[in-house]
Amino acid sequence: MPFPPDTPEQRPEIACGTGLLTNCAALGLDASAEPLAGAGDRHGNVPFFQAIADDMGLQAESFDAVCSFLLLMYPEPAVIQGIFREVCRILNPGGRFIFDVPPRKHRRLLRRRQASWHGGMELSAEDVRRLCGDALFLRRSFGVLFLPVHKLPEGMRGKLQNLDYRMANGWMKETSSYLVFELVKQG
Repeated sequence: MPFPPDTPEQRPEIACGTGLLTNCAALGLDASAEPLAGAGDRHGNVPFFQAIADDMGLQAESFDAVCSFLLLMYPEPAVIQGIFREVCRILNPGGRFIFDVPPRKHRRLLRRRQASWHGGMELSAEDVRRLCGDALFLRRSFGVLFLPVHKLPEGMRGKLQNLDYRMANGWMKETSSYLVFELVKQG
């Protein structure tokens, strides 16, 4: 199926898989066709298309924002640079790219082996700055899930969520489970 006409209101999610997090996007893209079938069942009003992240085939400078969760945990740095270039190509000037990745300090703290946990990639804020080059700049980052709050019984989560947020975004931010980055296209 061809891509729909691009409009600035559309915010694609790259590597949407089965669409678990696609409620924050208006267009889902994934390299694999199989999970996209389930994504269409989950979000009937969102169009889904098969495309690879470093060559999406979308019109240049046609989106205000792009998001991706759980994608950048797997590729090598050269592939990540290609993804950053492609995202930069499709973003309008001033457009934002929001994504997550496990922080290096967290992996080292837990002594996780490279290939055993969410792929092998680990990044720090400085790594992201280096990989995105001059076309994108790092506006901000924040930590998510310092404590495994999501594994607690629901009645206990509320009491610990505020503490978890403060710990994941204070001086221990780089040891939270994930870092979420917001890059902005220079314009």
